[in-house]
Amino acid sequence: SLSAQTVDVAPATPAAKQVRSLVDGGSFDLRNVYAPAGYALVWSRGGRPTAQAQAVIAQLETASAKGLVATDYAGGQWATRVANLRGDAALARFDVDLTSAALQYASDLRVGRVNPREVDFDFDLDAKKLYTPALIQQIATSNDPAAVFASIEPKHEDYRRLLAALATYRRIEAASTDEAPLPVVAKLKVGQTYDALPRMAALLRRLGDLDANTVVTGTTYEGAIVGGVKHFQSRHGLEADGVIGKTTFAQLNVPASTRVQQIEWAIERWRWIPENPDASSIIVNIPEFTLRARNADSGEELTMRVVVETLFGAAV
Repeated sequence: SLSAQTVDVAPATPAAKQVRSLVDGGSFDLRNVYAPAGYALVWSRGGRPTAQAQAVIAQLETASAKGLVATDYAGGQWATRVANLRGDAALARFDVDLTSAALQYASDLRVGRVNPREVDFDFDLDAKKLYTPALIQQIATSNDPAAVFASIEPKHEDYRRLLAALATYRRIEAASTDEAPLPVVAKLKVGQTYDALPRMAALLRRLGDLDANTVVTGTTYEGAIVGGVKHFQSRHGLEADGVIGKTTFAQLNVPASTRVQQIEWAIERWRWIPENPDASSIIVNIPEFTLRARNADSGEELTMRVVVETLFGAAV
């Protein structure tokens, strides 16, 4: 976004004067949105929110689907604000607040909530920043504001897969609330007895490692559940031998809430990456111990295992 505004048109209506009083002394982004347009209302007509305003509010209220926090954008407050839209002062306040929230949401979608340089990632985000007046104008006149927001998100397929995984693990988290961890034994091999086997089967079904129609009622570790455990081990970079030892139990007992947080962090990092989805790339997935390289010219792709070492507490 630009940090200077070159046109300031005087407000022509009482509501516009109210908007100006709210914007004066505020951020350059807000002034750049309103000043060139005479501080006219953006999000309401005839005292009611526009369809675009309602669509933007829907995006803000469901920000968690994007790995963001709805309360950062006044989530949970918009219904009350809409219900109280009476008079120029209320309309102006609603307009400026919605523009502010939309700008913050767009920025967080585009470049993330955290400056990567504050956590020792040397990414320059300036090239990814948006010209805010044009963005708000596009959203406010679009038949599909959600599509406009989507257009500023990372384009990489891994980012979209993370969003899908986030939705999946939020469902798993809701289904496993207050569920106790699986009891840990030294080593569980095929043919041995494990009293919590039905609970383990339920967990594997939720995670998608065991077919949803597989019923496990006994306590002997055998049959389909062994295959489910092998699938789980493979997904987590473990030796897929079906033997459940300390490491496999530790992974099985990671709370879904922790997985949700890990996915949110990964989504955040994708927003830092310079945007050029068609460029050649080398991506190392540290938890997976896997490197994936893509040659943009030939389309050739390479996948290989890598060794991850720890240097001063950080993976390298």
